[in-house]
Amino acid sequence: MEPTPEALFHPYATRLDGFAHRHNLLVEKYRHDVAMWSFFFQHPLGGSGRIILQINKSKEVFLQKNWTLYLYDKSLRRSRDTNPERIDKPDDRLEAVVLAAIKDILGWELASLTDTAQVSMPAGVDPVKYPKVIFRESGKNSR
Repeated sequence: MEPTPEALFHPYATRLDGFAHRHNLLVEKYRHDVAMWSFFFQHPLGGSGRIILQINKSKEVFLQKNWTLYLYDKSLRRSRDTNPERIDKPDDRLEAVVLAAIKDILGWELASLTDTAQVSMPAGVDPVKYPKVIFRESGKNSR
């Protein structure tokens, strides 16, 4: 029997939940019942950054970085993604690796984004009301 997504994340879940809380990150868990957690935060230049952690059946942990910016006035989505990278010895350093990845994304420039799709504002959606999730260093309130 294959392990469930929850079972694969069990060794890290409590620490990652605490990490997300301390850094004011929005967490999406097990999308489509996959062993994957996504950590979202607002990028200071606009849009949202995301760290994606995935665990495969062999219990290897992978991290991928993403920054997406919607320009509804131009009907455009711009983004930058990295390929998933395997994290060696995640038990000892998973939180530090995620924090370093967030800081890396926060250092990316607008010029590094590429046009990825034509988009239109969904009917009835006000982009001003989009919830803002702001990354903060542990112990520093940014709201």
